[in-house]
This record gives sequence, structure tokens and C-alpha cells, in this order.
Amino acid sequence: LALVRLVNFDSLRFLDDAKYPISEWQQINLLGVLSSLQNQDLPDFSRWLKSKNETVVLFALKMIIHFSCLDFTKEVIKMLNHESLKVRKAAIDAIGELDAASALSLLKKRFYGYEKDFQIEVLRVSGKIAIEKDFPFLELQLLSEDFDISKASATALASKGNIGKKFLSKIHDSYADEKLKIVIQNAINNNLN
Repeated sequence: LALVRLVNFDSLRFLDDAKYPISEWQQINLLGVLSSLQNQDLPDFSRWLKSKNETVVLFALKMIIHFSCLDFTKEVIKMLNHESLKVRKAAIDAIGELDAASALSLLKKRFYGYEKDFQIEVLRVSGKIAIEKDFPFLELQLLSEDFDISKASATALASKGNIGKKFLSKIHDSYADEKLKIVIQNAINNNLN
């Protein structure tokens, strides 16, 4: 931390060869110090996405989000293929934070190949970046037999504001069974802002 305060972003070179995990506490403190650096050129955070150290990759994703590095969106999308579920989930979060709507089509294509936790994360992020043309995909997930998937889809649609709530209301009023009506009503009620 002292080195980062003195030398600025150049001191992050230690990430190039980091063999040991970087704890959540260390990451938070580093981000705090880095945030206080004024008028510094940002380094290429995406280079650490290739690290064999999972915590370095996770920290790189946090820095990309924190500093709103939209230029690294393509590299972040590549992390959806990472072997670590934790990294893939962090990449989904980064996609949502960077508002990378272009990534949603890729996520929809691969959706059924993902494990359930990841599918729920995709649906959560869809609430941030989906547009109206993505609603049929979310509707399909809403009709899932899996309660958690259905609930996550309803929440994503409800979070899209009035247009999403109207879409849910049409489903509610036209063909939803009793169980689905409850899911839809809860999603709408929980997103009353």
C-alpha cells in the first residue's frame, strides 16, 4: 500500500508475478489507495486478466469496473470462458457494470450450457443491460420449471421499469398459472421505485 501511494499505478507491476492470493481485504485497500491518485494515466488492467493467479484476475476485473474501463469490454467478455466459476461470475458482474449490452447475445446463446448459479447471474445482469428485444428470452426463463430461474427472470424484467412491469403484467393477466402469478406479483412489488 505504501509503495502504491509513493509510486502510483506503476507499483502494480507486482501483479505480473503474484504467486500468492491477494485477499479481499488487500484488494479493497489497494482500490482505496488507487482511487485517491489524481490525474494518473490508467494502466492496461486487462493484462492481468491472463494471470494464472485467480485472485489477480478477480482484482483486475474489480479495477476495470471501478475505473469504468470500457475499452476492456472485449477482454472482459473473454473471461466468460474462464475455467473458474468465480471469475466467470465476476466477469458477468463487470459486463453489467460496464453496461456491455453487446455481451448479452453471447450469454443468451450459451445460457443453457451454464450451471444454474451462472444462469441466475446472467439473469441478474440482464436486469441491468437487457433491452426490449431481449424480453422474449427473459419470458422463456420466466416459464422455467426451476423456481430460482423463474424468480430471477421476473426480477430482471421488473427492474427494467414500467416497460418490464407492463410486460410481466400482460403475462400475469393472460396465461400465468397461480404459481407464476405469485412470482410475477412479488417481482413487481419488490421493484416499486
